[in-house]
Order: sequence, then structure tokens, then C-alpha cells
Amino acid sequence: YNRRLEKPFALHVCGLEGCPPEVLPVGFDKWHIVRVPGEACTHFNAHEIVYLTPDSPDVLDVVDPSLVYVIGGLVDGSVIKYATYDRARKHGVRTARLPIREFMDKKCNSILTINGVLDILGTYEHTGDWRTAVRAGFPQRKDRVD
Repeated sequence: YNRRLEKPFALHVCGLEGCPPEVLPVGFDKWHIVRVPGEACTHFNAHEIVYLTPDSPDVLDVVDPSLVYVIGGLVDGSVIKYATYDRARKHGVRTARLPIREFMDKKCNSILTINGVLDILGTYEHTGDWRTAVRAGFPQRKDRVD
């Protein structure tokens, strides 16, 4: 998806040392990414980082191209509530959540794949409209708020 964007995101994948290839998403070897050893916090300045997590009390209202947005869970087999939020707090970096609750039914599961997050961010970058962007991330769902 990222390659098709008018202005593709610069994607860096952190912390995959020792990760067995079989746990990576199908087609991962074709992703246009920069592999970075260790955590994002060791590669980027903490004041430039925003961890995207559904557990954040802060809503992402704009995408600032000067910031680094961390999308967690590439090889996470299970969802652990507050894991990404707690990791960000431990490193002293900001957190934000996508405005999914604002445009989807409250019962909607706001856990997304990395592709889903990129769909939303890319659509927002193209349209400047969160409603349109969130709908792009949940195209066939019936729990949208109109």
C-alpha cells in the first residue's frame, strides 16, 4: 500500500534481531523499509517520536511529517492491553490514538493491522479528512458512525 501513495511514508522497522522469518507477515521481504536494530527510542530522538496506540488518551489530530510515528505489533501474536502505551511511557515519548472511536461504533474493535494503520494514515495524508481515512481502514464494516 505504501508504495502506491503519492508521498510514501519512510518506513523503518525496529527490533527484529533474532526474529524468525516465519512469524513475519506474508510478503514482508518485499516491503520497502529500512531495518533498524534495537528500539525506535535508540535510533530517533524521544521528542520526535509518537507511539500510536489505541490505549492513548490523546487523539491524533494531524500528521506532522517532522515526527516519527511508531506502529507496534508487527510480530505480536496477541494483543496485550497497554503494552505499547506502557512502553512509550517508559521511554518518555508521546502517545496518540487514531480517531477511530470518533467515526466508528463504540463497540468497534480498534486493533488494526499495520496495513490498516497505513491505509488510514495514507488516506488522511491524501484527503486531510479523518472520517474518510477511518472508513478506508474499515471499508466493509457495518459499525461506522455516519
